[in-house]
Amino acid sequence: MTKSIRKIVISIIILFLFSMFFNPILDFSTERILGNQSVIYENWEITQNHFTSNQVIVLNGNLTVREGGNLTLINVILYINSSYDGEFLIRVEDNCGLYIYNSKITAWNNNYEYNFWYLKGSRGLIQNSTIEELSGPRIHHREMKETGCPEGEDCEGSEGVFIGADNFIVRDSIIQNSNRNGLNIKANNVSVHNNIIKNNFFEQINVESDLDMEGNLIYSTSAQIYNNDIFGSEDSNGIDLFYSEVEIYNNTLHDNEFNGIEADHSNVTIYNNTFFRNEDNAINIRDNSSLVAYDNIIYDTYNYDGKYFGTGCAFWLVYNFNNQIHIYNNYIANNIIGVAIHSTSNVLIENNTFIGHETGILADNWHCFYETEYIPNSAKNVTIIKNDFINNFIIFDIQSDIDVLLINNNISGVYIPIRYILLVLSIVGIVICISVLIAYRRKRKKKRNEV
Repeated sequence: MTKSIRKIVISIIILFLFSMFFNPILDFSTERILGNQSVIYENWEITQNHFTSNQVIVLNGNLTVREGGNLTLINVILYINSSYDGEFLIRVEDNCGLYIYNSKITAWNNNYEYNFWYLKGSRGLIQNSTIEELSGPRIHHREMKETGCPEGEDCEGSEGVFIGADNFIVRDSIIQNSNRNGLNIKANNVSVHNNIIKNNFFEQINVESDLDMEGNLIYSTSAQIYNNDIFGSEDSNGIDLFYSEVEIYNNTLHDNEFNGIEADHSNVTIYNNTFFRNEDNAINIRDNSSLVAYDNIIYDTYNYDGKYFGTGCAFWLVYNFNNQIHIYNNYIANNIIGVAIHSTSNVLIENNTFIGHETGILADNWHCFYETEYIPNSAKNVTIIKNDFINNFIIFDIQSDIDVLLINNNISGVYIPIRYILLVLSIVGIVICISVLIAYRRKRKKKRNEV
């Protein structure tokens, strides 16, 4: 081997060893790549079909999919590195797509969160992924419509994962720890299934249509929500519906601060779900909504503190006129009230089991949401048929002028609420203490007189 050839071979070996052990850093204008970690310093814009897989990415800017682009993330951890809350966002524009598989999107610093928008006309999928630490002001979206955005807050789009894309799917994923909602859906035919949706500040899932300034519907929304574990709302409902048509089944909804489900001007079907420890009500149907609810298990709904308007009901029906409400084949146990009917008509309650309530069914003509408005003849055409009432304290608390039919209901046992038992025991204890004290004073007085 000549000297020149030997030098070439030695140089190749040295370069190979250097590349193996020293792993040099390659610098580009906007991106630094170190192993399988990419740090992107500027905005990341996708305008074509782009696949990213098996990387950890720290993004110090916005991610925007625009101009017909499509981005697919597979086995990616994406950190959004905002310097203040809501600084950066993920934005998928009309006719563009973002597809997320086996990935995680989160804030680099959970004190400085980000926004996430699938705009109307976009496309997408979230599957086997975790989406967390989303931005949003601590003011409820309905309150914000009335009072405006709080001073110093950026309220534009701050709604958890905002889904304006029709036919969107969220499945087998975790949505958690948002400052606002978990999922905010304003689209049609959205499917949310087999997820854990938890510990978001307001609604875990919000399905909402848009109205114009006169209150006219701009477009409607629809969704199927099934096989999810939904819990941990700090200041609102598990699922909130507004002018929507939604089917909800095979979910577990529990430990939410307000209602398990609240429906306002919506058509909702609820079946095969389990509800427990929702503080205000399990299911709140109000303001001209319709309901079909069957084969649900509902227990341990309670609220003694009077916060807002909750009464600890399995079903709380208020201000629903000219729609149909059908509640059947449910197991309803150990709530304060089984079904409360306030200013609601066309109600059929049949073949349910009510166990251990202070009141089985309550019905009156009050608009209880405002607690002041009495509406004569507003609760009418109520039929209660073939239900089993077991160990309830009061079976029916029905206002005398309500149009109610009671047919073939079975009533057995007596339930005395524990707080009443404790109250009686307290009174008895006080009486005993007073009696002992009086007897003692009489005895001392008698001794003094003898002396």
